Amino acid sequence: MKNIHKLFTTLACISLLFCFPLTTNASEESEAIGAAAWEINGVSMNHQSVTFNIENVRQPQDAILVVSKEDGDTLEIPFSIKSAVERITVAYPDDGWFTSGLYYVWARDLDGNRCNSCFEHFRYHTMSLLYVRAYPCYLTGETRYLNADITATIGFEEYKAEIQNDGTFILRYPRLEPGIYISVTSTDGYGCSSTSRYAIEDKFISWPSVTVFREGIALDGHHLSSDERVCAEVDGVLYYSDYGVSCPYLETKPIITYPLTTAETVTVWTESACGSISKKITRTVEDCALDTCSYSSDALYKKGVYPSKAFGTVKPNVCGQVPCKVSTTIGGTVYSANINPASGSYVLEYPRQKHGTSITLTFSDAHGCSCPLKYKVTNEFHEWNLYSSSILPSRITTTLPLGGRIVAEVNGKVYKSNTAASANASVTVKYPQQALGSKIKAWLESDNSSFTNPQQYVVQIQPYEINAFAKTTSIDGGIFLHSYYDNEPFSGSVYVEIAGKRYPCKVAKLNYESKERYKYEHEEDSYETLYPGYSVKYKFQGSFPKAQPDTLLKVVLTDNYGYTFTKSVRIKNQPPKLRVNKVTSDSTKITGSTSAKSGSLIEIWIGKKKYTTKVKKGGSFSKKIKPQKAGKSVDVWVTDKNNNYNCKFLRIKQATGKITLKGKIYQSSSSISMSITNGKKGERLKLSVGSKTYSKKLKSGKKRQNIQISLNPKASAGTVIKAVLYDKFGKRKGSAQTKVYIGDTIYTGMSAHDAQLTTWGAPVRKNDWGGGYLQWVYRSGDSTLYVYIQNGRVVSMQRFS
Repeated sequence: MKNIHKLFTTLACISLLFCFPLTTNASEESEAIGAAAWEINGVSMNHQSVTFNIENVRQPQDAILVVSKEDGDTLEIPFSIKSAVERITVAYPDDGWFTSGLYYVWARDLDGNRCNSCFEHFRYHTMSLLYVRAYPCYLTGETRYLNADITATIGFEEYKAEIQNDGTFILRYPRLEPGIYISVTSTDGYGCSSTSRYAIEDKFISWPSVTVFREGIALDGHHLSSDERVCAEVDGVLYYSDYGVSCPYLETKPIITYPLTTAETVTVWTESACGSISKKITRTVEDCALDTCSYSSDALYKKGVYPSKAFGTVKPNVCGQVPCKVSTTIGGTVYSANINPASGSYVLEYPRQKHGTSITLTFSDAHGCSCPLKYKVTNEFHEWNLYSSSILPSRITTTLPLGGRIVAEVNGKVYKSNTAASANASVTVKYPQQALGSKIKAWLESDNSSFTNPQQYVVQIQPYEINAFAKTTSIDGGIFLHSYYDNEPFSGSVYVEIAGKRYPCKVAKLNYESKERYKYEHEEDSYETLYPGYSVKYKFQGSFPKAQPDTLLKVVLTDNYGYTFTKSVRIKNQPPKLRVNKVTSDSTKITGSTSAKSGSLIEIWIGKKKYTTKVKKGGSFSKKIKPQKAGKSVDVWVTDKNNNYNCKFLRIKQATGKITLKGKIYQSSSSISMSITNGKKGERLKLSVGSKTYSKKLKSGKKRQNIQISLNPKASAGTVIKAVLYDKFGKRKGSAQTKVYIGDTIYTGMSAHDAQLTTWGAPVRKNDWGGGYLQWVYRSGDSTLYVYIQNGRVVSMQRFS
């Protein structure tokens, strides 16, 4: 027990302090139960404290814990009771501690009354270590005591372990050879300790796969433990990788770099942070793995192998190795080029080769390592890249790879297009406008040395067509683009030329999906599509001073390439609607209507005679004329204020009149009365009664008039009477015909001949019953009359209604 007697003086003072009772009233003191009733149990001890249960305490109060060792040393420690039943821990005062041994423990109150006592056999702690492994440079293991001191003395130096919160520890020391024993002591500082001896062992170290190059070492698909690293001795100098480097399976990763070496071999090994070292192995220095570099030589501009140039970019492999030169051998001659060290790009030139020719490019570095790669020569152009339909009168347009251009030779002069700025870019070469059928020499070339041989082409495609509708003051038309070029934008201009003067037109893009295009795609009044192989994509509209219909004007289109296209268009008459009312031989005026505006001119020609008038408000017109003979031609012309015209050609119709013979005419009638409709004054009426003719001139122009003509002599039954009305030109206008009747009644005894001269007339049917007996059937309205004839006479009759 550490200096236990030194503490008793202090404890005695503390005891005197607690001897004074707490202030209470008399009733509470009489009811208090002393410490004799208390009970202590569940005692446990460690070097620094005592823990126990106290029960049957009547009230909160201060008390003294008495700890007495079997050898007679006693320690009193004050504590406070706050509950009737409580578990209390009391610490050894003044940083003292309990040594191991048998102890008796009880409590007393401040009046000196004590409770029962318990004993506790406090033993030394077992300080042995767990899971200990001793390696050349350190020792590891676990301990149950986080405050323990774990040490080892090597030579004259003591080395102390580092203990983590989970109880693991590591004890580092200078490297020891495997097989040597080391003593390790663990103590808690209170007299408990443990010492053990451990043999130094080598940790198992796997040997990773590595490749040795001129300027470094690469790890091949392996994972080092976190405390392992690769070591190498190169030209007498040691080099180390990082600990725990890792490389995925089937991959390579640089782990050590050093200056370029000319040695043929390098010594390599693996070591652990614990001091274990693998067997040292001598490895042959291999050529740089230039075949694992990244070679960008696909068939794109400035990346590929072309007829007389090879372009490309080389990027280092994972080990940082990269070639510095590229070369090829053609016809026994070596052609080479340096590789830009900063960008990795190169351009290698050689004599022109055919498309598809095999060529080997050899990439090499500064110390002789090389990598041959085989390629096929790519000529990006073909003869069909320029086809006949590409050749236009003033330009050639086609789609080319990046860097390509068109070259044209026209009349001995060479013209070049712009260079394609991207893959599949449209390029155009312009030259002076040539007539259809002209010959042009053209070919393709590129900065990457792709080419086509010059070919002769014939200009046979007209890029534009125009369908226009010209009125007397305006024009509206569609611009058709050839199917090879209908996706190209048109940004040219259009103007109309009339009598040497030019009038500009407004050009606009047409909505091809709308029905608007239909009016341009067909000729008027035709369903046949215009210009097969062309599509109408733009429209133009313009105006000009009033011109005469059928005037020929010129439409001139100039595109953004300078090509000019001209089309002649005839101003189309826009005839106003014209209706002319019927004209007869009785007409004294010509009338009609038109859609032409008020004031438009009306011209009427009858033979060589001309009549003129103006259109009235509302579109009607009228002009007085003299009656004309039927069959004569009449031309009626209308001309509107925009000079549009229309005409109607007609012939004068024969006027008609109507003659109505009033009543029935009998053999006893002495006159005939007639009604005449549409008869004109001066016209003549002729009446034929058998062989005799009567004539009378009309003295009135009334629409309806009555005429009576006396008969002398009277006409016999059956006589035909015919009346005819003639106009002033002797043309027949109307007629009527009847006959003279015997009477209105058929009677018995009448001859069959006379029966038919009555107003009953001829029967509707005749039935022959044989034996000379006939039945005649008459119908009049709802009445039916049956007349029976025998021997040419009426013998009987029957009438039914």
